Amino acid sequence: MNLDQKNIIIFESKYQLERYKASNPSFFEDLEVLTDLEILPYDNFSPDPSLLGKRIETLRSLIEDEVSLVCTASSIIQPLFDKKYIFEKTFEISKNQQIDLSRLTKFLINSGYERADLVVKNGQYAVRGSVIDIFPSNSKLPIRIDLFDDEVISIKYFKNEDQITFKEIDSYKCIAAKGYELTNESIDIFKKNWRNTFQSDGPVFDSILKGKNLEGLEHYLPLFFYERTFFKDYFKNYKLIYINEAKKYLSEYWDLINERYEDFKLDLDRPPLPPEILFNTLDEISSLNSENLILSIQNNKDEIDKRDNYSYERFSITENIAFEIDSKVVHLDHGIGIYRGLKKLNNTECLIIEFDQGDLIYLPVHSMNLLSAYIGMDEIKLDSIRKSKWNQKKQKTFEKAYDFAAELIESEAKRSNYKRSPLKINKEGFQKFIENFPYELTPDQLKCSHSLINDFNSPKMMDRLICGEVGFGKTEMALRASYISYMNGFQVCLMVPTTILAEQHYETFTKRFSEYDVDVVLLTRNLSTQEKKDVYSKILNQPNLIVIGTHALMNNKLDFNNVGLLIIDEEHKFGVKQKEKIKSLKAQIDVMYLSATPIPRTLNLALTDLKDFSIIASPPHGRKPVETIVSRESKSFIKEAIRRETLRGGQTFYVCNRIHKLEEEKYKLTQIFPEKNIDIVHGQMDPLKIKEILDNFKEGNIDVLVCTTIIESGIDIPNANTLIVKDADNFGLSQLHQLRGRVGRSPTQAYAYFFTNEFKNIKGKAKDRITALQSTDSFNAGLALAMRDLEIRGAGEILGEKQSGLVHDVGLNLFSEMIKKAKHLLKGMPEDKIIDTSINLNVPAYIENDYLPQAELRLEMYKRLAECKTLNELEILKDEIVDRFGPFSKTFQNLIELTKLKIISMPLMIKRIIGTNKRIECTFDSESPILADNKTNNVLVFNPQEDNSILFLQNTFSTIISNLKLDEAS
Repeated sequence: MNLDQKNIIIFESKYQLERYKASNPSFFEDLEVLTDLEILPYDNFSPDPSLLGKRIETLRSLIEDEVSLVCTASSIIQPLFDKKYIFEKTFEISKNQQIDLSRLTKFLINSGYERADLVVKNGQYAVRGSVIDIFPSNSKLPIRIDLFDDEVISIKYFKNEDQITFKEIDSYKCIAAKGYELTNESIDIFKKNWRNTFQSDGPVFDSILKGKNLEGLEHYLPLFFYERTFFKDYFKNYKLIYINEAKKYLSEYWDLINERYEDFKLDLDRPPLPPEILFNTLDEISSLNSENLILSIQNNKDEIDKRDNYSYERFSITENIAFEIDSKVVHLDHGIGIYRGLKKLNNTECLIIEFDQGDLIYLPVHSMNLLSAYIGMDEIKLDSIRKSKWNQKKQKTFEKAYDFAAELIESEAKRSNYKRSPLKINKEGFQKFIENFPYELTPDQLKCSHSLINDFNSPKMMDRLICGEVGFGKTEMALRASYISYMNGFQVCLMVPTTILAEQHYETFTKRFSEYDVDVVLLTRNLSTQEKKDVYSKILNQPNLIVIGTHALMNNKLDFNNVGLLIIDEEHKFGVKQKEKIKSLKAQIDVMYLSATPIPRTLNLALTDLKDFSIIASPPHGRKPVETIVSRESKSFIKEAIRRETLRGGQTFYVCNRIHKLEEEKYKLTQIFPEKNIDIVHGQMDPLKIKEILDNFKEGNIDVLVCTTIIESGIDIPNANTLIVKDADNFGLSQLHQLRGRVGRSPTQAYAYFFTNEFKNIKGKAKDRITALQSTDSFNAGLALAMRDLEIRGAGEILGEKQSGLVHDVGLNLFSEMIKKAKHLLKGMPEDKIIDTSINLNVPAYIENDYLPQAELRLEMYKRLAECKTLNELEILKDEIVDRFGPFSKTFQNLIELTKLKIISMPLMIKRIIGTNKRIECTFDSESPILADNKTNNVLVFNPQEDNSILFLQNTFSTIISNLKLDEAS
């Protein structure tokens, strides 16, 4: 291969390209990657915006300077963009520049950007007053532009996870988000070209004439330009280098294009362009000189998994979600109701809450702290505001919460009686061990790691629960804990519920400890009788050992010699007798629990000091949400889904939970894909056969795995990025969520297809379950619903069966608060009397629609304002709001000031403030510190001399607080 010449190096697939890149990174140093769009020919999907952006950026760089390329066989055939269009279609923004906002938004709209409420993915933009958010198609991070009149005050990157800016830049050049634009001129060109190509108009034609963008419009790309872009327009002086069988793959992809063209050419609604008009033909490509290069490409799976060492960002799925319309909520004083929306009333915005018999209350937004989302049973009776049953229910539930907290405190006290010497940690050796972890620790992992070290440094036995989704780093924490315990001369026992999970952990531990003289053994049902005897002997006679196994570790014949650390993965999946055995094992040793079931944040906070939790909620930055499709089952849909995945060198899970139908499903798939390797796995197979098949799938030797829910846990295959689930309506919501978690474990876009026999005939909860998951947005209510379902399960695991019923009565959030209160009382802490100050000063105080048009965003801001407990918290939130949305409107400023007044008033135990600029009446609680010398009169009247009653009260009460030395408000 002549490196001085401009080459196009073509690999068979994305997977093969990445395998070679993992082993030979230097080979790619001076090469541009022509990104594969990862869609099928004539797909109704548009490519992922980030892939489009990368492809446009690469082609733009070729216009400026011809460089060598690397690509896949499908990528080189896919359409190329008009050179003049992508080179000139840019918008440069610089600090201190005068810009025309209407011109900028016109550029964004015309070049394919999509307007959104929140900018969270490439190709989106938002305009909020003087603040413009853009996620450029070719950027890993979105940018925020702050204007003063027409002048650019600042340009900053922000994190799409929390929407907060973090780095200022001087300028940015935005490129097009799509390979075409929708302007009057381009629509006229499209109209003319369409009618020269097709015999009739149809829905696509009509939509384009109205200026509407459609999914899959990329397959009409040439129609938007006067002249077609040819292959030679970009690559006239290049030479082709085919890697291994890439030339064969090129021909196969061209055959696929023609096959799909024949399938769709009679479709009058979306008629396909002939292949020779839309794609780069084999004749065009083969006109270049070429050579074939045979490379040895190792299956370095571990290296491929490390190919994107992304930094991590913390996010919480349910914490920041405000209430959804028609969702159940809990009002502290009135009970369980339904949130029906927002309404402006008496100078403020109110939440409408419906209770039993259709009774409504209007809750001012500054009192939103009285409201929490209801997390509990789907079917729960609404409370009545006409009766006092809610208070009785609250009191009864609190008594039970008190008993539960007492049990926890007693259990913790008993465990505290068992002491051991603090473990020694060799800093140099431990540092070397943790450096073998190939990723940067997430903030949550770092915090968890420090907690583990503190646990081992303490004479108190460890009893820690680590919660986090699969792939978030729980195993790394288990490895670190095992290292410390083992190096202190102890046995480590890791207990898991399934053989598959045990074998995966065994593989991970063996690999990680390979540089050390550490004996790691596995005990599962797959072992022969003699192998089991050998393991038993080691456990009995070898004081220093790491043993990983299933419930086989609970065999009564098995005597542990010197266990120092017990790690239990997914305890809830063990049976009752097995759990009792675990209890007897853990009494006097360090214990760590690993769980993929999320523990609600409110419960975590309530149990602080009673249980040790570590919550790992940080997915890799850049990991894309799984594209979820719910549909009636069809042969063509399944064919497209699998073909899309195999085309990029990926693998597919095909889930059918009826064992007797697996062979039939395999036969159907074999008829569609005779050239693909398809296999079956289910729980009733011979354990060794299961292991063999799963190992083959991990190594990439199986294209489609037809399986039951045996894959639900213990399967971690980053190259499997398509999931197909048959009869999805027969699965539970949390089970569908867990299955979907099998894909999307790398930066590659993943797809989950939930198929039903007849979607339109599904009713009730079954329909709710699967439609809840039909979302790609991690902050979307659909995913939040799935997570709440899991949180209820997680709460049940922590609280036990008795308490779970009580959770449903009052909702998880309120029950958690009750535990917290009970804990304080039991520990002799003084109970804080909390007064929720009601304020009515007859001033307009709300977020104007012009400032924040989206009701959901307004509600979120109202909620966060109401949750501010200190002036410092309020100040931080104010800064964030200005950063995200621009300077406050007048009425919003009033709301901020009222919130500040409320924060100042609450420690003074002021129950109510009413008045105007001329007269203000304040009603105090009898225990207010202001009434220390005067218990008879709890109403004070102020006559402000200033125009602004809010500021007058703030200054007055701040002075009182200063004199009384009350620190709570600062």
